[in-house]
Amino acid sequence: CSKISDARLKLILEKCGSRLKVLKLSNTNISGVNFQNISVELPYLVELQLMGCRRLTDTGIVAILNKLGKNLKILHLGSANISGENFDDIWWEYTSLEDLALHYCHELSIEGLTLILERFGSNLRSITIYAADITKDMFYEECAHFCPMLSNISI
Repeated sequence: CSKISDARLKLILEKCGSRLKVLKLSNTNISGVNFQNISVELPYLVELQLMGCRRLTDTGIVAILNKLGKNLKILHLGSANISGENFDDIWWEYTSLEDLALHYCHELSIEGLTLILERFGSNLRSITIYAADITKDMFYEECAHFCPMLSNISI
């Protein structure tokens, strides 16, 4: 799967994406930048795994999330090159998201995490952000109030 590119992913999603519930694209070459050009909707998608997608940046993940809709419950972005600082470009709040993984996102800033949790935090029950240069104190001071349902924190 590591050779899957944006173009190949577009073909796959246009063929069977409308029925997908889980999409695991970890360690692929996707960047997500041209994702807005995909014509298929993914109304049943509840889990998206993009761990280790080193070409994935804020611009790419924002394009992907804007296209997917609001039904995600699980989003794993570990080891992606994201800061979170462009997440204010996401069109809506993801009120159904319960599990968010951002571990080893070394570019992730506390400002970016704040923007992410403003969009994703309302129903979040689990977050993983260890090895992302964000301390527990920083998290509790700046971000915890966005996540009233949070019960599992790995920092």
